[in-house]
Amino acid sequence: MVESLCDTQGVHMSMIHKDCSTIDIKAIAFDFDGTLLNPNKELTPKTLEAVELLKERGISIILATGRSYRAMLPLQQQLKTHTPSINYNGAAVYDVTTGVAIHEVLLEEEIARKIIAYGREYGLHTHGFRHERLLFEVETPEITNYQNHVKFSGTKVDFDSYDSLEMTKMMYISDDKKTIAHIASLLEAEFGQRIQHCYSLSTYYEMTDGSVNKGRALSMVLEEIKVDQAQSMSFGDGHNDLPMLLFSEIGVVMANASEEVRKQTAYTALSNTEDGVAHFLDDFFKLQLFETKL
Repeated sequence: MVESLCDTQGVHMSMIHKDCSTIDIKAIAFDFDGTLLNPNKELTPKTLEAVELLKERGISIILATGRSYRAMLPLQQQLKTHTPSINYNGAAVYDVTTGVAIHEVLLEEEIARKIIAYGREYGLHTHGFRHERLLFEVETPEITNYQNHVKFSGTKVDFDSYDSLEMTKMMYISDDKKTIAHIASLLEAEFGQRIQHCYSLSTYYEMTDGSVNKGRALSMVLEEIKVDQAQSMSFGDGHNDLPMLLFSEIGVVMANASEEVRKQTAYTALSNTEDGVAHFLDDFFKLQLFETKL
């Protein structure tokens, strides 16, 4: 069920001689889309059972998603987690017991306006989040699908006359990777490390402040809950998950991730179509979720 679980095949050189039985995992961070959720955007019964068993063992469950807090909330309520959540790819950390952001970093207005200008120039659907408010200019099929995806509605605005465009996160939605790559190079040339940008899903290109990533946010949450980095595990499938996967003591990539992402991590779980997270947790923590075939 688990590739390279404490053996030498596919493991980074620094991990070859490490015995996983000695790693005392106290916190696990999970990406949602493409990882914890199946392709129907659902938490499977085995996933829910695995998470519940881990909580019973005193392991903190950290939700680490590109989604807004509002879009994450129905899933958080299913999982019944209490540990602070990582949202907007790390641009915000929320106290899930109160719904209040305990940390937030906003993208500079100058950069947000340039992102909007490039979106208009190249005909890309562009929207952004300011805190928990979803903002867009044009009612496109992309924003209709996105609102269905996150299960709440945004607000149509005129970005040119909007009071403040310091944004928590901005997005292009397009399958035109050539154009997005060109815009990314322009943004990189102009703003350098002041902007962080990468794909979260195959058509979702997300942009936040340059100091933002899931790895840094996970470090903050672990400090908050008093868990050492050496006691952490994380699961993900996208480029936006890599800082978190590489920061964790055990970073697990899904088999459905791109080769570029998979080759940078030491551990691989089955795909999200195969209950990959549940199988990995079952093998690692000996949860006995699945029947053993002789």
